[in-house]
Amino acid sequence: FSTTVKNSVFLVVATVSLVLILGGLASFSLARLNPPGSNLFMMVMVVGSTLPIWLFMVPLFILWRKLGLMNNLFGLVLIYTALNAPIAIFLLRSYMVQLPPDFEDAARVDGASDLQIFTNIIMPLVWPGFLTVGLVVGMGVWGEFQIALIFVTNPELFPVTTSYWQF
Repeated sequence: FSTTVKNSVFLVVATVSLVLILGGLASFSLARLNPPGSNLFMMVMVVGSTLPIWLFMVPLFILWRKLGLMNNLFGLVLIYTALNAPIAIFLLRSYMVQLPPDFEDAARVDGASDLQIFTNIIMPLVWPGFLTVGLVVGMGVWGEFQIALIFVTNPELFPVTTSYWQF
């Protein structure tokens, strides 16, 4: 049980960290930098978050086997990050769009870069959104069963839910 708890904690911490970093940067660029096609990309994110994983499970399984990511916790982290990134981007972008741009304009006048604006101004203001996304993703990864059951067969790499089933 102690091994599987360590595995689950690793999966949760790594996935939440990746989702928050990548989702935060992507949502900032979509909300504030307005790249061409950002609205189309958001529509793809919304549609992508509604598609069930079972639509692409067989090709993903074949790809993971060819890449050597079966029985690998890093492989599970990649899958969990890809599954949770669309909803994280959608939620964080929705939160960032509502912020007034005055703080950013003042920082740009003072010579701040986009990364400094994101880390020093946007992140403290959007902290409740990051907390919400982190909690939702963390709870989802902790309780996830089916993907871990398919992609991990080594009992030493099982997360908690899969080890209970194996027991």
